[in-house]
Amino acid sequence: MNSITAPVDPRIKAVLIYLRQNCAAPLELDSVAAAVGLSTSRLRHLIRLHTGESPSQYLKNLRIQMVRDLLETTPLSVKEIVGRVGYSDASRLFKDFKAQFGLSPRQHRLRHCNSVPAAIIEQIQAYVERNKNH
Repeated sequence: MNSITAPVDPRIKAVLIYLRQNCAAPLELDSVAAAVGLSTSRLRHLIRLHTGESPSQYLKNLRIQMVRDLLETTPLSVKEIVGRVGYSDASRLFKDFKAQFGLSPRQHRLRHCNSVPAAIIEQIQAYVERNKNH
């Protein structure tokens, strides 16, 4: 957020929270704007003003952060992650991820997650699933 600007309009705060909570869904900016009583162009302007990014760039960055978090905290394959974070194809995710972090998703996982082997995480998940109803 730009620290020189006035306090954030509560509608924009709500929109940014909504985008964070729903970043895997397709962006329906017209609907979001109407829901908070703003024109689409005004909403675009205010999001850029408060985040320094266009709505689509802001959403893309949220998705890439979600990819990073899932790579670091789950044994999900990149293919499984693609759908969970709102990407329609893996090649776009790879390109965006590498542009942001300088590594492919697989390289990132290997570099940042060696302390918790995926097999152990899978074992925990399987155990929890088996004992879910007990």
